[in-house]
Amino acid sequence: MLLKNLHKYDIQKIEKQVKIINRISKETYDFLNELLLWTKSQSGKLIFDYQDIEFTELISNVIKRFQIKTDEKNIRIVLDANITINTDANFLKTIMRNLISNAIKFSHHGGQINVYAKKNNTESIITVSDKGIGIEKDAISKIWSFHDNFSTNGTNNEQGTGFGLTLCKELIEKQGGKIWIESKVGKGSDFKFTLPFKDVCD
Repeated sequence: MLLKNLHKYDIQKIEKQVKIINRISKETYDFLNELLLWTKSQSGKLIFDYQDIEFTELISNVIKRFQIKTDEKNIRIVLDANITINTDANFLKTIMRNLISNAIKFSHHGGQINVYAKKNNTESIITVSDKGIGIEKDAISKIWSFHDNFSTNGTNNEQGTGFGLTLCKELIEKQGGKIWIESKVGKGSDFKFTLPFKDVCD
């Protein structure tokens, strides 16, 4: 459409189309990368590069990728997670990107998403919380199944593959952690996961 009408569109419309192309290109790249991770995980070829990561800095960069989506729905993301985590930075980005994207998808216009993290004696606990539409109790178990391919449309009719959360579970459990959901229909959802300290894993 843009190529066909390049000399007809004004600069505002061209900018809008370019932003759409940019967003879809990034989402396609992320999806292909996640398929590669899944394939490596299933074949036992997944290698974790553990390092100390400033959680706030990493997540701030992840949040920036959602600027267009949060602007479209006037959603505010609040980050309260001033801790250091020893894990694989790229895998943590993948996990958080999927969880934040999911929270945006099911949040109402003008809503707020909270991301926070804390530590106890053995592990880090990370939470992505929204006040969106929530999840039916019977549907929660289907979310984690690759074979069920469970997916529902978001509050702006956003569509998804249902694959991202399955990959999150895989990456977290491969590190000895766990992920779960606390949700009430009409009230929102908390996606929580743990990552054990490296010396605990060893």
